[in-house]
Amino acid sequence: MAQTIFSIEDKIVPVEAIQKLVEGSYEQLTGRLDEAVEASRSIFTDTDEDIARLATFRNRVVVGTASGAYYEAKFESKDGEIVIGEAKQLDVPVISSTNAARSIRDYSLSIVDALMSEGTEGAGGQLIQLASLQEQKQVEMARDYVGETLAALSEGRPWRQVFAEQSDEIRRQIIDVLESISENSLDAKYKPLYETDEIPEEKFEDYREMAETDLRLAAERLEQVHHTVESVYFPFIDSIGDAELEEDESDVLSHFCFFAEDLVEDLQEVRSIVSDALANEQCVMCLGHIYDSIAESLSSYEMAASFVERMVGAFDGAS
Repeated sequence: MAQTIFSIEDKIVPVEAIQKLVEGSYEQLTGRLDEAVEASRSIFTDTDEDIARLATFRNRVVVGTASGAYYEAKFESKDGEIVIGEAKQLDVPVISSTNAARSIRDYSLSIVDALMSEGTEGAGGQLIQLASLQEQKQVEMARDYVGETLAALSEGRPWRQVFAEQSDEIRRQIIDVLESISENSLDAKYKPLYETDEIPEEKFEDYREMAETDLRLAAERLEQVHHTVESVYFPFIDSIGDAELEEDESDVLSHFCFFAEDLVEDLQEVRSIVSDALANEQCVMCLGHIYDSIAESLSSYEMAASFVERMVGAFDGAS
């Protein structure tokens, strides 16, 4: 009996008939293209951000990513499958908080031109877009990046509790790298901007370039720590698989995994906040405060990462 898709009054339309109707149509093509774009997402991004097909042409497609990158790629059908070719990034202006004020000003002038030349009907859509830009700018400016950073760095996460409770033992395990971590620690240097009146506010702008450079350095150090933990822990945990362990070994491994995975999650969160702050924060004092907070916490992250490395080595040696 033929499968049915829906009924029209008292008549049944077989699904096979519908399939024949849409076969070779643009609707069918775009559906297959969406699947092909998703299957080829590594061509457009190396993260798990959202991507979407924005436009389809005869033999090429335009794809956008959530981070604001846009690509053009050719496609062709091979053996009944759509194959996406090499992608070329398109030069599309992106509005962020760093250029929002200028973009809104320029866009406002274009609306005035439209009102003068076309009347309110031609400028209506632009007015809606301008309101959207203003709202987006206000949302970004409203984020308290300092507060978010301080909250993330002071949160009572499981790895921090273990690190505090077993500090002596952890330090003993990594004693050979403690001196190096201490020598390469970052110094907090911007407290005169946010804790005292030593530097007048009108002089803050003089410190912008230095604060941004220092915060980028701190972000790079966090990235290194994050990479270190992930590069040793996840291959290790994958290699264990379903190995049978003694009860005491299993307990130790379970606690270690809890520590390492919580450390990874914490690093992801802090790095995300710092990245957003670098992209959007305009307050020099705030940038300096965020940098100081990271600088004061970085050694703990680096010691924890070294401990993960040492434990993975110990487990591998025992196995």
